[in-house]
Amino acid sequence: MEKANADKPITKESIDKKLGFDFTTYDDGSTTDTESYFHYGDPFDVLTDEELEFVIEYFVDRDKPITKESIDKKLGFDFTTYDDGISIDTESDIPHENPFDVLTDKEIDFIIDYGIEQINNN
Repeated sequence: MEKANADKPITKESIDKKLGFDFTTYDDGSTTDTESYFHYGDPFDVLTDEELEFVIEYFVDRDKPITKESIDKKLGFDFTTYDDGISIDTESDIPHENPFDVLTDKEIDFIIDYGIEQINNN
């Protein structure tokens, strides 16, 4: 295993690029884990320990329900208090990092629905 690059965050996209395929759609054609290991090899051998941990957590988290808390944990902050500092529409054309890029479409939909629900409740 090689050491992960500390400068770049581990993302699904970075792992897909390293592997050369979308790891969520990988199917080695085997019927058991043992068959896969002994007969087909493991394309994931090129990943670092940290990247393998990301892959495992990705699948574990994928099966969990999406909650406000799960999104806050993934982002590292309470999404309801996020302020990007942009005060006018023209400033939004200025490139800046979007911390929400790490979220899935379903998580983004959850945030939108959450916001609508909060507005309707007030």
